[in-house]
Amino acid sequence: MHDHEHEHEYEHGEHGTIILIVRAIVAFALSLLGLLWLNEANFSWWVNLIVMGSAWLIVSYDVAWKALKNLFSGHNPFDECLLMTVASLGAFLLRLFGPEHNEFFEATMVMVLYQLGEFFQDLAADKSRDAITNAIDLRSQSATLVKEDGTFEEVDPEHLAIGDVILVKVGEKCPADGVVIEGSGSMDESSLTGEFLPIEKSVSSEVISGTILKSGSIKVKVEKEYKDSTVAKLLELVEHSASKKSEIDRFITTFAKWYTPIVMGLALLVAILPPLFIGIGEGDVWSRWVMTAMDFLVISCPCAVVISVPLAFFAGLGLASKHGVIIKGAQYF
Repeated sequence: MHDHEHEHEYEHGEHGTIILIVRAIVAFALSLLGLLWLNEANFSWWVNLIVMGSAWLIVSYDVAWKALKNLFSGHNPFDECLLMTVASLGAFLLRLFGPEHNEFFEATMVMVLYQLGEFFQDLAADKSRDAITNAIDLRSQSATLVKEDGTFEEVDPEHLAIGDVILVKVGEKCPADGVVIEGSGSMDESSLTGEFLPIEKSVSSEVISGTILKSGSIKVKVEKEYKDSTVAKLLELVEHSASKKSEIDRFITTFAKWYTPIVMGLALLVAILPPLFIGIGEGDVWSRWVMTAMDFLVISCPCAVVISVPLAFFAGLGLASKHGVIIKGAQYF
């Protein structure tokens, strides 16, 4: 259950991603050690607990810390971190009912798979973001400013002021919106308008930032500052498109706030009510229903749905951008 109001708190960066992968591998290896060797070799229960507990801490300390922090933050603490932490710790507690309920491995693997899911989510989001950036790489890196004495100076397009005159040569992107005051040529505007054929430009013709001069040479009088230019507006629009939630995404964010406490409450009832009527003093009854409650917690966690919906929209934005189609936001799907 992914509350996307935090906008990807799990974005690790390259260094953090490597650490996360190493943590998952080490935790998985320790879990296998405890499952396949320590159990078979009849080591002390405490040895198994220490090994498996170490594996769990290695892979889930950040998730558990976030769940604990949310409990005292004043915000809604019922998110996927709390549910995953309670479910995995519950699996550890099942061992107290006897060696036949050794759920240490499952407790650790739940967290390993959850972290791997977060990793692949971030990976997909990063690739989509790169595709969007590459598709709308319309901004010119520099502008050739024509000074009053007729000399030229390379400047940043953001430093251009209204009334400045710039020179645009063949193959260059126009760095600003303006009007042609000298020269002529053909402009490729397909990246903005979709028009395949080049558009002829001459004196008094308007030109748009981000378009490419295919032939000729022109001098352009700047009519808009960079922050108000077409390419700047487009970049801002697409950069914020992923944060515009669809109606489904907004519904799931709200749904998650109510779903977690309901599931945890039902799990508590599953663990307590049946033993009260079947046999309150029988350990086997408690063991069976506590295990059922823990299973219920894990199975009821809809991480796949709540992660996949916004991720699908974000991946769609990235894929569309990769093919040159720019979409304002997820709601326009």
